[in-house]
Amino acid sequence: LTENAPAIINSDCPEPLSDTKFDDIFIASRAKSNDDKRIGYLMKKAESNCFTTRQAFLLSRQLQAESMRYSFLKKVYPRVTDQQNFHLLGDALFKTMEWKSYFKLIYE
Repeated sequence: LTENAPAIINSDCPEPLSDTKFDDIFIASRAKSNDDKRIGYLMKKAESNCFTTRQAFLLSRQLQAESMRYSFLKKVYPRVTDQQNFHLLGDALFKTMEWKSYFKLIYE
C-alpha cells in the first residue's frame, strides 16, 4: 500500500469531524490532568465521531503510554474516514516492535 493509494470511502464514516469540532475535542483532551482521564475522554469521543487518520494521529499523540495509544487507535479505526492511510501511524506512534506488530493487527 502506498501513500498514493486511491481514497476508499468508509461507508460507516464518510465524513470526518470539522476542524472546529476536532479542535474542541483536541483542546478538551489536552486539558485533562493525566493519561487515564484523557483516554477515557477520547474513547467516548471515538464512539460517536468520525476522524481522518491525521486527526487520530494528533489525538493519540497526546497519550504517553503506547498501550493507551494502541487502545485508542483500535477503538477509533472503524471510525476513520481514510483507512487506507492508517498504516502510516505505526512508525510515528510506536517505538517497540511489539507495539508496532499489535498495531498492524488493527488494520490487516
